[in-house]
Amino acid sequence: MEQDFTEEYTSGKLAELCGVSVRTVQYYDSRNLLVPGKFSSGGRRLYSRQDLHKLKIILFLRDLDFSINDIRKILSGKNPEKTISCLISQQESFVRNEIS
Repeated sequence: MEQDFTEEYTSGKLAELCGVSVRTVQYYDSRNLLVPGKFSSGGRRLYSRQDLHKLKIILFLRDLDFSINDIRKILSGKNPEKTISCLISQQESFVRNEIS
């Protein structure tokens, strides 16, 4: 899938948009979860709109206590959004059963 770079984000801007530190963005890069699609002429990492969306998914899954390895598996699947939807439904059922 070709990335849309009509909007480019540096690590700092991506972090700001998602309310996390630059170090968090760098950490996900180092774990090969959020690899920049290209680099500026000065060597700065540049992220696309899809990367921004991906970071939001990563942060959401981390909030749900998914491990880095589980997130990697989810994101590398054919349809990560469908997988996430199923996981949320399962969690919702679990919580409803706990309440009952």
